Amino acid sequence: MIDERVNSTTVGVIVYSHEQKRLELDSYPLDCGDRIELLIFGHWIPGTVQLGASGWYMLTLENNVGIRLQMGLTARCCKEMSLVTPRSKTSRGAS
Repeated sequence: MIDERVNSTTVGVIVYSHEQKRLELDSYPLDCGDRIELLIFGHWIPGTVQLGASGWYMLTLENNVGIRLQMGLTARCCKEMSLVTPRSKTSRGAS
């Protein structure tokens, strides 16, 4: 079997799941340290998700500015998925 890694970008709106008590992006749970990008005034701003005393925020990578994460913000994140595919079988011998 061959293990391939594929990146998948998820774009959506941040929502708060009251049931799970967490932020989600397109049903993907956001945790501290996750790298996301927020769409602000037409520009994608990269950063990491953080949780502080006043709630969830994103700390920008470029200049360490905190941006409060609220429901309705457009965001994207890149998830790495592992795809396992079987190797092709080769015959060993004449028929």
